[in-house]
Amino acid sequence: SENTRNTNEQSRATAETTRVNSENTRISNENNRISSENTRVSNENARVAAELERQKNKPFNVKVTTPSSWVTGTLSETEIYRFSIPANTISSESILSIESMLFNKLGVNGFFNVRVKLTTSATMPTGSTEQIARTPNVPSNTRATAIRKKFYVNGDVIKSHGFDSGLYLDEYNNTDAITSRTLDRTQTYNVIISVTLSNASDQVRLEGLDFNIK
Repeated sequence: SENTRNTNEQSRATAETTRVNSENTRISNENNRISSENTRVSNENARVAAELERQKNKPFNVKVTTPSSWVTGTLSETEIYRFSIPANTISSESILSIESMLFNKLGVNGFFNVRVKLTTSATMPTGSTEQIARTPNVPSNTRATAIRKKFYVNGDVIKSHGFDSGLYLDEYNNTDAITSRTLDRTQTYNVIISVTLSNASDQVRLEGLDFNIK
């Protein structure tokens, strides 16, 4: 009876040892799986960070050489052209440049003006809302005008001279203070260009555009 008890106890101890060894193997395998997953996540985070940095440093350029449709027959502010700046394209030290934005006018019946908006909205903001550049009222006898202007990003702020002053050429002196606004660089931004006529019989179109980010 004692021998039987000893045999049973040894069998139980052997089974317990086997169970413990099996559990230790399971824990070791789980630790290896967690370590492998941590390595995968770390590698993925590094890949995403590298891609974001690549996007930030990627040159961005919009060139338009085909004229837009004519704006005519209305006195309402009318969208004439737009393009999008993808999220994370703008870095904390980017310079946004309107190298040239050329407008053509037919008719000498009234003045017109142009506004440039930088917005995350899909619809055009009205008037000076989210405006970053505008022309003054371009005289009725002017047949062409252009905007040339740069915008400087410092962290999450974009700044330039006269978002609303009507100064649309960088080489002009400005008595107004530097203007700035916050910028969420993780968002997609739309650059929207609008024209407003003072005489509906005139015609204005965008003749060409050169815009870049560096």
